[in-house]
Amino acid sequence: MTGTRTAALPEVPTLIEAGLSGVDVAGWHGIVAPKGTDPALVTRINQAVVQVLQLAEVRERLTALGIEAVEGSPEALAAKMRADTARWAPVIQRTGMQAD
Repeated sequence: MTGTRTAALPEVPTLIEAGLSGVDVAGWHGIVAPKGTDPALVTRINQAVVQVLQLAEVRERLTALGIEAVEGSPEALAAKMRADTARWAPVIQRTGMQAD
């Protein structure tokens, strides 16, 4: 998040600290499954990923790569994806951006 300094670069101010309030351009990664996937399977996969992300060696490796792992629920990821889509779709449409 742009409101919290990254552990990899704690001396670098956040965008908010730099005077750019309202800016949230944090990148993220998630694991998704096709629509209609059995909810029980989604829950099992999520639980396994959360367990792996809690392992010290995994956290250390991710931190060394500058990645801050955040565990979450499938519902939280879906909400994040909806929010980002609503936020960035107008920008993409206005600018005519396209994926390469």
